[in-house]
Amino acid sequence: MQAIRCPRHKTSQCALKNLPLIVKDQPAFSYRGLMIDSSRHFLPVKLIYETIDAMMYNKMNILHWHIVDEDSFPLILDSHPEIAKYAAYSP
Repeated sequence: MQAIRCPRHKTSQCALKNLPLIVKDQPAFSYRGLMIDSSRHFLPVKLIYETIDAMMYNKMNILHWHIVDEDSFPLILDSHPEIAKYAAYSP
């Protein structure tokens, strides 16, 4: 006998058979997330992808990614070159 039936990857359609209970679950806050700091600590690309996947599995919705440290070096983007002139050590 199987108590829980869930179509694969469709957890919203799970059903508990023959149990007299109702589960109403919601997060305490609208945001649930974490921060990764690749500006001061080297992180391989694979680890960043694994972190994003783990966030998905744990229903986290905010990723604060500290990409560069403006005191060390500015981030120069082709799409927004004007951002680099506001860094501490701008080119």
